[in-house]
Amino acid sequence: MRFYTSIVFFVIISGMSSQLFAQETFDRLHQLQQNFSMLSQDVIQQDNGNYLVFSTIDTLDAETLDLTSANLSFFDPKGNFDRSIDYYFRDTINLEPDGQVELTEEGFLMSAISDADTMFNIIIVAMDPGRNPIWSHTYGSGLEIAQEANHQAEILNVSDSIYVVLATVQGENNQELGMISLDPENGDILSFNSLQFSDSDAMVNALDHNMTLSSDTTRVIVAGNYANGEAAYLLEADATTGAIAWSRSFTPESTGSSNISLTDLTVAIDSSILVTGTVDDKALIARFDFLGNYIWGFEVAEPVNTDGLSISILENGFIRIAGGQVTGEANIYTPFQITFTPDGNPISQAQFPLFSGSYLVDAQIVATAEDNGSMFLGTGVDIDSSDVSAAIPTELRPRLIKTNGMDATTCEEEFMIRLDSSLFIMDTLIWQSTDISDGSDTIETTVVGTSPITTPILSLQDTTFCPGDPVEFLIDATTEGAVSYVWFDAESPTDILGTDSTFLATELDVQYVAVVEVMDEFCYIMCDTTTLTDLDPPTVQLNLLNDRFCSDGTFEVIAQIQGASITDVLWSTGEQNVSSIRPSEFGTYSVTVTNMCDDTAQGSLQISESDLPAALVPTLGRSNPCDTPGSLDLTLTNAANFSNIVWSTGEMGTSITVTEPGTFTIDALDVCGLPVTGTITVGANEIFSDPLEFNVEIGVCDEQNDLVELSVNISQGTANFIEWFSIDENDNSQSIAQDVQSITQNSMGTYFVRLTDVCSTVDSAPITDPCQCLQFPNAFIPSNQSTRDFGPNDTFGPVNNCSEVLSYNLKIFNRWGQMVFESDAVADEWTGRDGNNIDRAGVYVWVASYETSNGEFKLKGDVTLLQ
Repeated sequence: MRFYTSIVFFVIISGMSSQLFAQETFDRLHQLQQNFSMLSQDVIQQDNGNYLVFSTIDTLDAETLDLTSANLSFFDPKGNFDRSIDYYFRDTINLEPDGQVELTEEGFLMSAISDADTMFNIIIVAMDPGRNPIWSHTYGSGLEIAQEANHQAEILNVSDSIYVVLATVQGENNQELGMISLDPENGDILSFNSLQFSDSDAMVNALDHNMTLSSDTTRVIVAGNYANGEAAYLLEADATTGAIAWSRSFTPESTGSSNISLTDLTVAIDSSILVTGTVDDKALIARFDFLGNYIWGFEVAEPVNTDGLSISILENGFIRIAGGQVTGEANIYTPFQITFTPDGNPISQAQFPLFSGSYLVDAQIVATAEDNGSMFLGTGVDIDSSDVSAAIPTELRPRLIKTNGMDATTCEEEFMIRLDSSLFIMDTLIWQSTDISDGSDTIETTVVGTSPITTPILSLQDTTFCPGDPVEFLIDATTEGAVSYVWFDAESPTDILGTDSTFLATELDVQYVAVVEVMDEFCYIMCDTTTLTDLDPPTVQLNLLNDRFCSDGTFEVIAQIQGASITDVLWSTGEQNVSSIRPSEFGTYSVTVTNMCDDTAQGSLQISESDLPAALVPTLGRSNPCDTPGSLDLTLTNAANFSNIVWSTGEMGTSITVTEPGTFTIDALDVCGLPVTGTITVGANEIFSDPLEFNVEIGVCDEQNDLVELSVNISQGTANFIEWFSIDENDNSQSIAQDVQSITQNSMGTYFVRLTDVCSTVDSAPITDPCQCLQFPNAFIPSNQSTRDFGPNDTFGPVNNCSEVLSYNLKIFNRWGQMVFESDAVADEWTGRDGNNIDRAGVYVWVASYETSNGEFKLKGDVTLLQ
């Protein structure tokens, strides 16, 4: 019989890995070495599935909590401890029990806060992938710290060009939010703003605030509470300047004074904002739209909860919150999780009472990749006392709870909750921003590799069998200090399979669970899972890359191998256990892949002249002709791939300037030395020196058929396109002709023409009743000076566009029907006067008749006399 548990010779990632990863669930409370106490603060999951936990460390006095250093500890996907690193900061002997860790493109970010000498002092460390500091700075030195017992600082990796830090500073009157934008390269301050309420009596709370990225990832969403916890706020701010886009305040709609706190938030796929916190010690979950408008909210009436609630969005879009449940005895809390649908309906809930309690109910939850599960981080307490507050610092330990999509770890207990709808009175909240002139100081950071975590390890390895082999494997869960063992199938947890330290497994694809109770310094229960699987045969496919042929004369043949536990990769060239080869000759190449079950797969590939790289195609571009009237710049846009560039004009280089239309070519050599040719044609309409100018001429009117000819007269420039339009009584335009310079239309209509050249589109003025060559204005202002000459806006009369007027009459009437002016000459216009007095301001009606060679016309309208 052949079975294998840890043979790895050639690692190939297959589709099976995600399925195995999704099986990992556990509940771990980790032991520490003597005189160590860890307050867990933040957890993130790395791309390889491992977990990184940020904590603050007490190493001085076992009876009091003096946090002297920050710590990063690493755990594998099963929750087993890997390694730990302590970070000590110069002249810092008392950190606050709050901080954060973030992934970046360069590695990691860590934030901590010190309250030494009551000075505002945020510590930010940027680290490379090896966790070594790239830069370490303090911010706010010399600014008075907000006068409360605890403080916190969040840091957010907004982009490759900006980090944002959020903390609390002491303003002139009250506590204010401090928002710092940092340069990721060196930690320099880009902006440092203090955000305060317009109401000078309002005060933000130093400890209760959090932030996350907005849906467009350029702004930050901030949540917190103020006014001694009687109201909460939600705002969106620019990540660079701190300018606030919108802000809302929320007060619980209930009788009497209520205490509200928003402790964590996240942004959903639909850009809505989800928050969690508390209302009068009850867990709160609420959803807001992307502008902070309230959508729905619920209070978890049972159990009662205080600080430490955290929220995350699972891979399937469901919502999960985590916190601490009061178990009936003062200050003793049990971690719990609740999963909601996007509409706020709870679908699962679980509590995790394996250990005696959790400290301060601090909690952090993050969604885990691919399995719709989550990782819950808290600070566990190892005591038998009924009062967790009596725990001394050395009894505070990291607690990791990994659950699947239904809040299950195989070690949890169900509990019931009751939801009450939560309503809020919403209002707009006005903030003011003050620029704080403050620099950053470099702080010396000492890195010490430590191993303070000494938790017993239960790690069952998944076992693979070769196809056809009998399935029988003794799973060994033997753990030092164990006093009991329980085995069961994850799908049937009530059916006990065994109670020994080992279990003989005989079935494939069954998730076996071992629960081990350890009696060491305290009672410790561990869970782990393992699965027996059949090993699928390998497959291999060869692919060819020729992108290096021009540089070194070789091809690259790549083996794409699928399958686990590969033990041998043998090429026809004799090379072994490499994923690619680089031949320089034509021919057929093959590879044989073997796994640990001696199953094989073969692939082959023939390389011929047809696989040589083709000559690169030159790409020619031109400048915008509107930018350089009279000339055009022609450019070889992918010039980096070519040499020996010669244009048909005889010029050499990547670009030329032409002033005449025509066809232009280049001859060049590509990166492989192959000759290539590129061509570009410049049209006559692309080279011009004058902008488009034109007018519309009205031809002879056909009185009998009510027709008129309209023509475009282009005085400057070249039109690429001409389009005529008619306008109806509702001012709607309709195209009536294209690409013609003249049209014949009904003489009683309204028309305009649109001309387009390579740079712009120009419309003519509307032409109404083209055969009406007299046009009357609709308002005028009579002159106050009766003795001076009248200007063009001082009198009322027609604009004469007629070649000859054979007869003419104009009458003007006031509102009572009395005629105030009459004229039989076009040049004789109404001055708006009765003798030396200006007539009454108002609307007057006019009637005109005239005759031209095109016929007789009668018009009427009104004109406003203005004073």
